[in-house]
Amino acid sequence: MNAYKNASYAGYALYFFGIVLILFGFGNLMIEQELDRNGVETTGTVFELEVNEPYRQAWVEFTADGQTVQFLDKLFWNQDFEKYQVGDQVSVIYEPADPQGTATINDFFQRNTAPWWPSILGLVVFFTGFFMRRSMLKKAEILEGQQKGAIAVDPNAHKQSLNRIMLITFGVICLIIAIFVVALGTG
Repeated sequence: MNAYKNASYAGYALYFFGIVLILFGFGNLMIEQELDRNGVETTGTVFELEVNEPYRQAWVEFTADGQTVQFLDKLFWNQDFEKYQVGDQVSVIYEPADPQGTATINDFFQRNTAPWWPSILGLVVFFTGFFMRRSMLKKAEILEGQQKGAIAVDPNAHKQSLNRIMLITFGVICLIIAIFVVALGTG
């Protein structure tokens, strides 16, 4: 077995990782759709900002069935955006059976980041794995043909090509790790 064929198995790992991200995103989408079907909308007030420099999160309170409910905003935002200030009125949506556990600010980014961000990233990772696997298998086939003498051999071509592919794979993996580090730090 040659190195290209071995490298092609990384495509399977990316397939799997991409599918996990897509499923996670669709799971969050189902939660948001359930909230749309059964949720109650009301108005809440930002009463405090949670500060984790340079990021902010809003604490919101609202009244549900005569009870005051307080919850922490799902997303962090950079202080430069000044998305919410103490005293701001915000639209809130929650399920009547569990207002504390399901309450969220009824805003486009609040409701759509959790479902769509991992789904889109998952598709990118999945297709990267697909093209990587396909490319590596094609190169493995060429190398096997060269080793059997069926294809003319350029002694440095496979080394240069493998180095390029390894560099691209390393770059994609670093990009994915960087995205997750930023995501964990911001939300």
